[in-house]
Amino acid sequence: MNSKVRKLASIKFFLLVLSVIAFSFIAIAVKPTQAVPSKADIVTNKVFKPEKDHAQTTRAIVNTLIRHHYLDERLNDSFSEEVYENYLDMLDPGKAHFLSADIKEFSKLKKEFDDNLVRGNLKPAFAIYNRYHQRRLQRINYVLELLDNNLASLDFNKTEYLELEREDLPWHKDLETAEDLWRRLLKNEALNLRLSETTEEEILTSLKKRYRNQLRILKQTNDDDVFEFFITAYTHSYDPHTDYFPPDESENFDIHMRLSLEGIGALLQREDEYVKVVKLITGGPAERGKELQPADRIISVGQGKN
Repeated sequence: MNSKVRKLASIKFFLLVLSVIAFSFIAIAVKPTQAVPSKADIVTNKVFKPEKDHAQTTRAIVNTLIRHHYLDERLNDSFSEEVYENYLDMLDPGKAHFLSADIKEFSKLKKEFDDNLVRGNLKPAFAIYNRYHQRRLQRINYVLELLDNNLASLDFNKTEYLELEREDLPWHKDLETAEDLWRRLLKNEALNLRLSETTEEEILTSLKKRYRNQLRILKQTNDDDVFEFFITAYTHSYDPHTDYFPPDESENFDIHMRLSLEGIGALLQREDEYVKVVKLITGGPAERGKELQPADRIISVGQGKN
């Protein structure tokens, strides 16, 4: 299928959002291991940019919603501000990453999203995501440095307070304030593991694995993912049940609605940085091939000789 056609994913309007995980590929699998990801795999910062097809898709989505959505919303400054707030809330709902200086810089864009959406101009939206990506990297690398000190920087004899409901709190005034929150959030995670009678060594292993896997996920993020984040913020500005489906998710939704599953014939789920086989579909290709078994992990994907 032509890549440009695939980029023009369909917009679905529905009252109940269903999630379906479905994959169609030829896979190589291995039995589970418990290895902790090494620092050699740590992601480096990168800059996301909108692709040409994203602009065309955006204009198509905007025209579709304006013409066919049951809510007769107008793209104006008020609606633009709602898109802006939704986008920030999707990226950083707990106000744990952005600094007040970031928000001050972004605020000049809040009334421009209506015009940018009509034109298919996604550069401002990608600029906001790039800053978020940078802050995420800062947080994860900072936490991993703390963990390299074997939790020595976490004083469990010191009484500290952690506000978990942060929606109404102000943004961090500077990076130092943000790092203090990141440290207390890490301390909270460690304390929760301690309460489950986990040993100090197991706590370190678990937390290092958790944050290094977050780095892996960041590494897998691509321009299409950023596009999906922003367009979803836009569609949710109509109502929370209007969603944008990228091509793969749209296909999965159609599969579910047809009550049929196509592909390798296996139920899969993500586990850390891998995809794990949960069960084989009776009579499906995976069961007939006798190469995949439940609990196997997908470690690479290919077709033919590759």
